[in-house]
Amino acid sequence: MWDSDNILSIILYICVMLLYIACLKIHAGVNEKFSRNIWLFISVLGLTAFAVCRKVDSTGLGGTDAITYVYDFQHMTGDLSKYIDWDKIRMLKQREPLYYFLSWFIRSCTDDYKVYFAVVYFIISYGITYTASKLYNKNDRVSLIPVLILFVCYLHSFNVMRNWLAISICMIGLCKLKDGQPCKYIIANVIGMGFHYSTVSILSVYLIYLLFEHIIMRNVNRINMVERKRNKIYSLILISMIPIGNIMAMIYSKVLMGLFADTKYRVYMDLKLSWFGYIPVILIAVLAVCMYHDLIRSDLRNKLAVMGVTVNAALVYVYANMGGYRINDCFVFFRIWVLVELEKVFKYKLNNKLLIWILRFFIVVYFIQQFNSIVSQSGIIPYVLGR
Repeated sequence: MWDSDNILSIILYICVMLLYIACLKIHAGVNEKFSRNIWLFISVLGLTAFAVCRKVDSTGLGGTDAITYVYDFQHMTGDLSKYIDWDKIRMLKQREPLYYFLSWFIRSCTDDYKVYFAVVYFIISYGITYTASKLYNKNDRVSLIPVLILFVCYLHSFNVMRNWLAISICMIGLCKLKDGQPCKYIIANVIGMGFHYSTVSILSVYLIYLLFEHIIMRNVNRINMVERKRNKIYSLILISMIPIGNIMAMIYSKVLMGLFADTKYRVYMDLKLSWFGYIPVILIAVLAVCMYHDLIRSDLRNKLAVMGVTVNAALVYVYANMGGYRINDCFVFFRIWVLVELEKVFKYKLNNKLLIWILRFFIVVYFIQQFNSIVSQSGIIPYVLGR
């Protein structure tokens, strides 16, 4: 891995990331709306161009699955009905319909896969950049948590383009939900599911959250006790979801795998991954639940963020032992949201510098672990210009 070409590629990625951070910092510091949009557009255009200009081939260069999407695109000719079989889609034996529609539509205009990449990566880059701009606010003076982690997500999209196309669209919806616009969130989530079914997990978080709020929390709020004690009860319920979810998945794994045995997901089910890589997921969830009282006193919307990372950690067995590892990517928004809010709590509410630096150290380690995982196990190293 550590030959001269690979080292130069890693340096290149770091330089692109620093330029991306600089653009977003300028964007965050500009008050005039038009200028802010210009800097946002420059950031999106830069990421799009960088992704489109890379070379992909059958050896996996340019991304593990990239050549598969090129092949699908170039061989998509004729009527759309040739590629969309609703019976197969309903039985999960065929890829998602919007993926075929987008590929077919662009293919009907051009046979140049670089144009196809330009459209797809513009959507991915916009979703990632829009989310980063919403979660990073220069006025809050918090660290660049969202930009660092989301840049790694952008690099990951070189390998699994369709998955990150769906997640990017859903993240835009989650930003709208965070701003109190649930209808736009649901619409974005449905569109995202049209590109990759795994994003149904994002919608499930909101449904579970509503269930808890209207059933469990309503009953807990009837108990005559101070707010802190009620929040402790809710925290205990949340923390118990993590082992219960994983134990239930382990007990019913054969049943769940049987349900998907005759689908396109069968090929993933025998894949076993180490739990070690999911330790940050569990730590983020446990920390968020332990700090639940302070998080919701800082902002009531953080209830949804805590629920998101809790559900994320409750599904680790599915990621590691049942081939559902791509579902974990769908929860990145909630992990970033919680980390940003935790830093705010440590800095402004608790005013504890030690906790702030421990959190930042954890984030740096988490970033390095994610970055190393992507560059060492995929074809994005080396980065090569070309077709």
